[in-house]
Amino acid sequence: MVSRTDALTTANYEAEAATAGQTVTVVRRTATPAPTPTPTPAETGNNGGTSPPSDDGDDDEDGEGEEPATSTPNTPSDDDTTTTPTETPSPPATCYLNGAETAGGSAGDASGLCGNTLTIRATPNAGYVFTGWSGACSGTGACSVKVGSTGDTTSSTRTATASFAPLATCYLNGAETAGGSAGDASGLCGNTLTIRATPNAGYVFTGWSGACSGTGACSVKVGKTGDTTTSSRTATARFALRATCYLTGAAGTGGSAGRASGPCGTTLTIRATASWPRYRFTGWSGPCSGAGACSVKVGTSSDTTSSTRTATARFTKRYCTVTVRARSGGSASGGGRVWCGTTKVNYSSRASAGWCVSHFHTTFGAAGQSIPFTLCPRTGSGSITPSVDLTITAYFVRRSSLGASGQGEDGTATPTATPAPSATATPTPTATPIPSGPSGQ
Repeated sequence: MVSRTDALTTANYEAEAATAGQTVTVVRRTATPAPTPTPTPAETGNNGGTSPPSDDGDDDEDGEGEEPATSTPNTPSDDDTTTTPTETPSPPATCYLNGAETAGGSAGDASGLCGNTLTIRATPNAGYVFTGWSGACSGTGACSVKVGSTGDTTSSTRTATASFAPLATCYLNGAETAGGSAGDASGLCGNTLTIRATPNAGYVFTGWSGACSGTGACSVKVGKTGDTTTSSRTATARFALRATCYLTGAAGTGGSAGRASGPCGTTLTIRATASWPRYRFTGWSGPCSGAGACSVKVGTSSDTTSSTRTATARFTKRYCTVTVRARSGGSASGGGRVWCGTTKVNYSSRASAGWCVSHFHTTFGAAGQSIPFTLCPRTGSGSITPSVDLTITAYFVRRSSLGASGQGEDGTATPTATPAPSATATPTPTATPIPSGPSGQ
């Protein structure tokens, strides 16, 4: 603030006020001439002759001496006062918190009135981790700093630097014994990594040791989220030779059931074979049932020790039915139900008057009977051991059809008919229902 009571030129006064950065009100004034002194009574000759004579000895024309002139000080008037200038207050300043960063992320900036707390946050890029602040802040949280003071009219700045580092890769390594492989896995530290064991042919995976256990997949969290230093863990897969397992068929009298072997955990198959024609297979007991093939899974795919399962094949004797019948010219008897392939069946025939026995015939061919046609037989007989159900038919011929040269049974005629073959038929086996058992057995 500038105040002047002395006279200045307009240019000087304004220049000084401007240099001081102040607002002034200037009242200009001009110099006032000094007033003329007022004469005293002595000067006017009314002092009664007491005034001292003049120094120069000169008398004025009145004969009186002059008093020395007296100056009266000037008193400033109201128009001579300079008005005090009014200041305009400065606005509050803005302060700044600047974020600097290393490679791998960003920190941002913040601004606000000085004296306030400003906040910035670090944001890592993909594959990087924020490791901490330096400068105006420290730690790994948000950076909050009070910048400047309340009422500051001059801006100020503070800086915090965010540091970032690449995320590390961690590893799960698979080791193995002979007989298979386990593989490896890698990923950002803090993630769960997984490896699986694969046995070679003829081997089985028996379990993990080290970072994992059990017989499933090996899944392990390696390192910590945000790690910048790599780390690894190791799991060992154990393998062993796969054992051989067996399916054995037990059988009593009447057939066999065989035996099968293979890697444990696979399905093995055996079949029953009956002793034909005396026996037939009726079914399984044990791990199988029914009358077909026996198929069983023996052991497990991880077995390293052999194991066996046994299925029993049941057999029973077969029954055969022999039916005897006669064509025109006579009658027949015999036959019945017997053990197939074991018991003989007898059969016979008798010709009616005027007829002769010709031959016997089975379902599958000629029966084992030779008839002497040198006579006209009235009866015939035979036997057979059946392996299947049979029908035996007795055939007859009229005596008159033998001709004039033939002889009767009294020796007067010889038959001209061709005798029946004597070969014993071996019929092809066929399935037959199970009979209740032979009579008389």
